[in-house]
Amino acid sequence: MIPLWRAKNMDFDTACGFDIQFLTGAGLNQTIEYLESSTDPEARPALEYIMKCRAAGDFDDLQAWAIWRADIFGE
Repeated sequence: MIPLWRAKNMDFDTACGFDIQFLTGAGLNQTIEYLESSTDPEARPALEYIMKCRAAGDFDDLQAWAIWRADIFGE
């Protein structure tokens, strides 16, 4: 997960185009638990960002997000 966080933050364009939902492939709760227990210094900023996105509703309907992404980029 941390390598994906690094990739998302490599530059502005990638940060905008790399949806936060991609970082939660193991599941939202599992990702949060992993980041909370991680000693990697990048875990804390990733966790804070994910928590903000969760509060904003970005993870409310992951199935709809996955369908939307598939429609745009193909399955």
